[in-house]
Amino acid sequence: MQLRLIFSAGLLLFGVGRASAESHPAWWRYASPEATALVGIQWEHIRSSHFADAVAGELTGEGGLGFPDIDCLKESRQILISSPVLLAIASGNFPAATVREQAVRKGWKRAPYKDFEIWVTPGKETLSIARMTDQLMLVGRVKTLQDAIDRSLVEGTEHAFSPLLARAARYAQDDLWVVARSLPDPLAEHFVPIEAQADGFEGGVTVARRCAPGSGIQRRD
Repeated sequence: MQLRLIFSAGLLLFGVGRASAESHPAWWRYASPEATALVGIQWEHIRSSHFADAVAGELTGEGGLGFPDIDCLKESRQILISSPVLLAIASGNFPAATVREQAVRKGWKRAPYKDFEIWVTPGKETLSIARMTDQLMLVGRVKTLQDAIDRSLVEGTEHAFSPLLARAARYAQDDLWVVARSLPDPLAEHFVPIEAQADGFEGGVTVARRCAPGSGIQRRD
């Protein structure tokens, strides 16, 4: 609840209707072309803030998104989440030996797919992971991970991208942002406390690192 209140205040004050356009990071291309909502988290900033527990609860807690409990994922730098087919792309440090050691220690099942390693978690409500490179990991159901891998192997004009990525690029530097085609939206509602029907929604906030104590938000001009 604390996270949602802070995010709401940030949207009202600073985040809605940003006009400038930017290009999105290349690794965002793994998001589903059919995504109806995107959430971005600068986890390297959030995890050292007062809101770390609130955000982590939305990812891994009861009623959360089902992120698996593995140390290397907890140390991610950034996370992009797309839905309604839930898929997260994590940017960080994921050496093959480290991921394998941590996954084996958890008792996860290795399921190679087209030269990539998928690690299947045993819990029905817990997502699995696919290590793509030393810097990128995907989080989702096994079929969702396989579909994302297939898309990543498509080259040229045949590779489709979500139109939401262009809108989301405006918030790429914010610590927490949401872009949705419409409200209500199952993914957006984890982070946005607005109970309304709308044709579109976008906004972001930056966690305070240099502002007055207790304000919780820093404006980024």
